Amino acid sequence: MLREFKDCICEGEVFVPPLRDTKDDIIPLVTFFMEQFDPKKRKLGKEARAKLSQYHWPGNVRELVNVIKTAIARCHEDEIQAEHLNITVSESRCNYSIAESEKESIIAALKRNGNNKSRAAQELGMSRKTLYNKIEDYHIEIG
Repeated sequence: MLREFKDCICEGEVFVPPLRDTKDDIIPLVTFFMEQFDPKKRKLGKEARAKLSQYHWPGNVRELVNVIKTAIARCHEDEIQAEHLNITVSESRCNYSIAESEKESIIAALKRNGNNKSRAAQELGMSRKTLYNKIEDYHIEIG
């Protein structure tokens, strides 16, 4: 009977909640990514930790990875500070609709990627076609 399952490919779903719903996971993930990407093994400053924990993370883990890589590239010191992070924490963000948050995330991804739609779509975890549709739906001007 075991032989029947030898060539069987089993698939399943694993639900992973968004970062905004699991704030306690942000700093351990940041630490992990810094260990992976930072050859200088810099520390993370207190204000940077607070800023990362307060951010809404509309781009989820892909955005977190990009923010960490950018901070590592921007930091020329022994400790990554809040000003090295390419994110803006806003109190009014919690009043945004999902569409407004998604539009802001798309605009930010396009800026980070020099308006390269393929790279922005990859960072956001969507197809290029979906990104084009959302740019049109949200009336995002690129220029």
